[in-house]
Amino acid sequence: MQIFHPPVVKLKLGLKPSTVKLGAGAGSGALKVVVKNRGNVAAKKTKVCAKAPDGKLKLSGKRCRTIKRIKPGKAKRVKVGFRVIGPASGPLGRINVTAKSAGVKKKVKKKAKVSRGS
Repeated sequence: MQIFHPPVVKLKLGLKPSTVKLGAGAGSGALKVVVKNRGNVAAKKTKVCAKAPDGKLKLSGKRCRTIKRIKPGKAKRVKVGFRVIGPASGPLGRINVTAKSAGVKKKVKKKAKVSRGS
């Protein structure tokens, strides 16, 4: 007897690094976002979005990026760049990253801390 498993897309989100520590004179940084499909069918039109807090951080480039297809058990990477606004030091805030695939109701979320030394 064969067991039928319904088609499921299950996304997992990872950030590298999860905590960004910028040097005293550094004005920008980047995160590597890894989206893995742990389901049994391909994830299509996966939208990866990042949001930075107002005032101290600003994202470089597009806020959202679309990954056309992620095969089951495979991962895709997206780079999110940001820059520091003004002469801020200490904790600068968190960058919130979300991913959602077509046909899936639930978003996956992760946060990365950003700070700068004095």
